[in-house]
Amino acid sequence: SPEVQAVLGELAAMPRVHLIASVDHINAPLLWTKREAARFNFVWEEATTYNPYAHETAHMPQSMASGGQERHHLRGAANVLQTLTPNSRHIFRLLAQHQLASPNAPGMPFYAFYTQVREQFLATTEATLRSHLTEFVDHKLTKTWRPKDGEVGELVRIPLADDVLRQLLTQF
Repeated sequence: SPEVQAVLGELAAMPRVHLIASVDHINAPLLWTKREAARFNFVWEEATTYNPYAHETAHMPQSMASGGQERHHLRGAANVLQTLTPNSRHIFRLLAQHQLASPNAPGMPFYAFYTQVREQFLATTEATLRSHLTEFVDHKLTKTWRPKDGEVGELVRIPLADDVLRQLLTQF
């Protein structure tokens, strides 16, 4: 609750008090306002395992593992998408539609994605698309990586469950 966050923020602002926390939330930076985050004086350390969420939480009771995470992911992603340009949202939509149409694919090859984006005149250069992707990655809306086999090249994927992605697409 906001009240609990305020109290924790006040504690963390004390000179001899140190809080250690772990956040398992795709949009963790969006959970606090700038003012709240400044009080906490967070040190962010990325520790992504790239394992599916179901695998990471297999040892946890189901009530803790799910705990409304889908609702938080949806709300956080929707908040980020609202702040983006219509063009950026359309690029995100293309990737989401591909992902839903190819659920077993590990991701969309970057150059196939670039071809689709260019054909729809959403980005005319690779650099423009990469700047959009940087924005998405910074807000944890997408992940990019190169598979170890190297055959496919760079892959792009939205790290959201399919049902959350479908709900998000109905909003944008």
